[in-house]
Amino acid sequence: MSARSLEKEFEPGTVLDISMGGIRFSVPKETKLVMQTAGDDPEFSVIFILPHESRPVNIKCRSMQTYDEPDTFQVGAVLLDADFNSYQALNNYLN
Repeated sequence: MSARSLEKEFEPGTVLDISMGGIRFSVPKETKLVMQTAGDDPEFSVIFILPHESRPVNIKCRSMQTYDEPDTFQVGAVLLDADFNSYQALNNYLN
């Protein structure tokens, strides 16, 4: 897979709030993510790096709500599944 094709699979965003049960983040209005989460399959993966961690956290989510802001969409999602290392890193960060 080329770097160009990888770019099309990911959308940049900003994590606004996170807990062990859910995440809220914002994405630019032109993102494809919001269109996908409004469809039949509202599941997607969120990948981010926590402070003081070297490995990215990768968590499967399901969209629950989207909020229309002037320049962005905010997405509220429930966390569904994470690999052990991602789960442990998030748990350590939150505690």
